[in-house]
Amino acid sequence: MNRLLTALRDSSVLRSAAALYGSTVVTAGLGFAFWAVAARLTSPAEVGSAAAAISAMQLVGSFCTFGLGSLLIAELARRPAGAVRVVSASLAVSTVAGFALAYALAAVAGGLLGVGGPLFTTWAGQLLFALGVAGHAATSVLDLALVGARLSGRQLLRNTVFAVAKLALLPVGAAVAGLSASWIYAAWLAGTVLSVGAVLARSTRPRRWLRPPAGPSALRGLGGQAAGHHVINVSAHAPSLVLPMIVATVLHPVDNAGFYLALQIAGFAWAVSVHLSTALFAVSAGDTGRLRRELLVAMRVSLLVTAAGVAGSLLLGSWALGILGPAYVPAAPALTLLFAASLPSAVKALYIAVCRVQGRLRLAAGSVLAGSALEIALGAAGARWGVTGVATGFLLATVLQAAAMWPRVAAAAGYRLRRRPPKPSTSDASGDPEDGVAGDVAGDVTGDVVDDAAARPAKEPAEVRHA
Repeated sequence: MNRLLTALRDSSVLRSAAALYGSTVVTAGLGFAFWAVAARLTSPAEVGSAAAAISAMQLVGSFCTFGLGSLLIAELARRPAGAVRVVSASLAVSTVAGFALAYALAAVAGGLLGVGGPLFTTWAGQLLFALGVAGHAATSVLDLALVGARLSGRQLLRNTVFAVAKLALLPVGAAVAGLSASWIYAAWLAGTVLSVGAVLARSTRPRRWLRPPAGPSALRGLGGQAAGHHVINVSAHAPSLVLPMIVATVLHPVDNAGFYLALQIAGFAWAVSVHLSTALFAVSAGDTGRLRRELLVAMRVSLLVTAAGVAGSLLLGSWALGILGPAYVPAAPALTLLFAASLPSAVKALYIAVCRVQGRLRLAAGSVLAGSALEIALGAAGARWGVTGVATGFLLATVLQAAAMWPRVAAAAGYRLRRRPPKPSTSDASGDPEDGVAGDVAGDVTGDVVDDAAARPAKEPAEVRHA
């Protein structure tokens, strides 16, 4: 126990992840309050419809970031002199693409297919949906740009203003016209706009951000890096955004209200592994010895978080959902299953970090894309048994992925998964005998396909080294 506590205290990954998680706790906590207030001010059907629309907004908006946010973290550190030009071009591309794609999708869904409710079937609703997507795409890029510029305080400020503003606007909407799904969506959009204004107000030279943005030419030569990050980022988040839309369509918006809020609560546990993965890549790039040490800490923390989440949901899940109303209580079993999925999901997140450190960005993109498709497929197949079936299918998919991804994670952590006759010892470039063990494990697990960086230096392409 003392060794574990010492490792946790000395872990740079844990410290970095804790800083990121602090922002998540603030925004997610206020986000849960947002849905709790909405549940009290309107019907579960309106809450479910709004949740499906916001999930669609986040999905399309995340797609329209094109990996530019992750790219900016590396680029701003490499060439800070051109920060304004690169950031403004990234914001312009994501905003315009988000608006155009969202408006086209809303017009097709509402105008041609007649689905989606008021947000899609009227021109005002289609415009509102498109503005929401454009805002989400732009702020997603902006948040990571602030992190890359070492302005995490402003990133926290933006998210805090966003969470507080949208929460404060809900009672206003209820008093003015009754709280409908469209009003809930509009409050979300208004919070986004106000949060960007708060960041501009804190800028030392806000006028430079109000000039016409740089064109896409400012991003020339960066497409390959952005594409790899884009596939990983969108694929990893797609299931949590697509499944609520499936539940609202296949089952009922009332069912989706409970399922969506269960996802929000379980997200507190999932966020731990996501931030651990981000921090692990940031501090371990090019240092496989540190990767091995920090990966062990991340795995232990993920296990503890999952155990606490499952135990807490079993004891308090029904009570927590019951606060929102009796219509939300049937989602309690799904909440426990979603918390249980946080451990295999952590293996997936750590697998992404390991692949990035080892220079295997393409492998990570393909694996995560296939795994996310499996999560959506099995979750949708379980819909015939209600929201509990959806959560069961999702959990099964994450377990199957973890089983496939675990060997690479275990090899990077230094675990020997299969014994073989010892080889004559060879000296490693680093002089550390433990690195030879990690190389042997990598060979045991993945054969000639895996080039473990502890056994021989990985040849990382330029785009991965700067990612």
